Amino acid sequence: MINKNPMIILKHLDNWIAKIENILLIFFLSIMILLAFFQIPLTRIYPIQGIETLLRHLVLLAGFLGATLATRENRHINIDVLSRILKDRWKILGEIFTHLFAAVICTFLTIAAIDVIKDSKSVGETASIITDIPTWTIQLIFVFGFGLMIFRFSLKVLEKIIAFARGLKGGEK
Repeated sequence: MINKNPMIILKHLDNWIAKIENILLIFFLSIMILLAFFQIPLTRIYPIQGIETLLRHLVLLAGFLGATLATRENRHINIDVLSRILKDRWKILGEIFTHLFAAVICTFLTIAAIDVIKDSKSVGETASIITDIPTWTIQLIFVFGFGLMIFRFSLKVLEKIIAFARGLKGGEK
């Protein structure tokens, strides 16, 4: 039987996305380690240009994947002053506000990333000599990364609103 509760469906979607992110993160980190390890011997045998550039792009990909996973687990960088001062339902309201604010900021960053990608695409630059990958394709991680953070912050806002509503029904003040 299919569950029709939207929050459960969103949570399952989030879990599925997190599994894909973990696999990609392991893959990119493995490639980074192998490239960095074999870079010196490879350049002595067969000089390859652009490995450093490729490694920088892989660091960017791994960093954004790590940031989206940190957002999912609520282990991202945050200023935790409100949660120490506020109690009970006021704490939940503070969390709603901070997650909503973070989602709005990520939305602005996503819009800016789309503009950067448009510019890169119009110029037609490539990421490195060895890959010949257009730069804008690598920059898509900005849109996907910030987009996932928007999804996760929004999911947290919904969870907190539900928790707040349940607290009001239970008579909390």
